[in-house]
Amino acid sequence: MDRHLTEAEKMSFDEEGYLIIRDLLHSRETSELQQWAQEIHDAPVNANSTLMPYEEIDAHGRHILCRTENFANSHAELNSLLRGEKLLSVLRDLSGEDMLLFKEKINYKLAGAGGDAAHIDSSAYTHVKKIKHLAVNIAVDSMTPSNGGLEIVKGSHKMHVPIAADNCIEPAWIVSQAWIPVELAAGDALILGSSLARRISCEYEPTGPEGVVCDVQLCWRRRPARRVLCETEGGVATYSFAEGWRDVRGWCAEVWVW
Repeated sequence: MDRHLTEAEKMSFDEEGYLIIRDLLHSRETSELQQWAQEIHDAPVNANSTLMPYEEIDAHGRHILCRTENFANSHAELNSLLRGEKLLSVLRDLSGEDMLLFKEKINYKLAGAGGDAAHIDSSAYTHVKKIKHLAVNIAVDSMTPSNGGLEIVKGSHKMHVPIAADNCIEPAWIVSQAWIPVELAAGDALILGSSLARRISCEYEPTGPEGVVCDVQLCWRRRPARRVLCETEGGVATYSFAEGWRDVRGWCAEVWVW
């Protein structure tokens, strides 16, 4: 069933740069999401796998899985969730256009793991001209300050946010702002505009609860930037974006609906 936004929700997003949706998934769907995320975590990765895992080495020299990307095309249920009308109807209400799935990833927030430096997403996509995008975080487990929850600066999408040479926010701006923790229960969704300042603090509890978050990035643009049709298979077209973008998929019937 579609989930359409109220006028108050739209106004809140426009003013604050983010929106929390508490009723995107009901309890059964949340339990299914937790099962699907575990399946991606446990999936074997070999030369034939399309999954893109990312590992780091912890203080004990162990390889720890921190993130898995590129799973929607190989996992039917997650594909239906991320490309389904329930989520897309919400994003269409916010953007006024059909949304395209650009990138999907599952982040595994392990106890005592590092944070994420303060940044805005839009600075990472300047090589693709004037493209807009939204980030959607769906909490697989609860997301709180104790397990590496996100912090944002309300309304920062309307501010000038200075970016340093490392593509992170300038330290002086960071300390001058009020950072607000965003807490999510399992099944909640957080939608962020690409110009909103965000970070994950490194100061959460070293032995606290772990958490898993499914991050989705969806893009929209009236005309694609240097898009090339690579192949068509089973009614699905694969498009390659120049300038380092990896392949994304969409339905041939309407290119801009993902």
